Amino acid sequence: MLTATMFKPVRTGKVSNLIIEQIKSALHAGALKPGDRLPSERELAESFQASRISIREALKRLEASGLVTVRVGSGVFVAQADSKSMSESLFSILRIQNGTIDDLTQARLIFEPSVARLAAEKVTPEDIIALEENTRQAEMAIESELSAYERNIEFHSLIAHATHNLTITLTMKTMLDVMKDMSSDIARENPPQSVNKFAYQAVRVHKEIVRALKEKDSERVYSLMQKDILRIQKGLKKLKPVTE
Repeated sequence: MLTATMFKPVRTGKVSNLIIEQIKSALHAGALKPGDRLPSERELAESFQASRISIREALKRLEASGLVTVRVGSGVFVAQADSKSMSESLFSILRIQNGTIDDLTQARLIFEPSVARLAAEKVTPEDIIALEENTRQAEMAIESELSAYERNIEFHSLIAHATHNLTITLTMKTMLDVMKDMSSDIARENPPQSVNKFAYQAVRVHKEIVRALKEKDSERVYSLMQKDILRIQKGLKKLKPVTE
């Protein structure tokens, strides 16, 4: 467990803000790493020379921003890199401002082909194995008349991961999590044969993308991903919309 000695007393301004700034600075400097447990509330209060009320307020705000997680009975831990809070925020904003699934698909059309092209340059044998396993499981699900929905969305996350760029991976995961939330009801409200046909088409293109990635053919990967997103956009318009 980390000690509280890395922190300095806070004396002026809004105390909880100053506590947050110091903890964020420790995160940015690498003194605090994902999974590290923060000192106890009492130790933090002593180190910052602040009240426990101020410590609790700072920790609550850090938790709300996704930087720390509170585990009852265990303590406060630095959060792992995760897109959950980002996707929840984006989903809420889109719902409040009447954003549509077509808005999201248009954003994907701009973003994903370029991500796929970079993946073709950075992809590793391990990435290829993960992508092939994904398409295999999706194909098996379709053959068993089960949903391949999760696997087909996961494929796009794996492509982003193959760029080995954390910013791209988290951004893509955020968009896909929101896409999953916005489209899951559509999938449930349409006949299984329509959804399965849509899923089969996805797997077919995904297998072509994997072959192009193996060959490190970045322009073909770009073209195939563009084709896949356009197919998604067209297919979603054909499916029955969800009635509120």
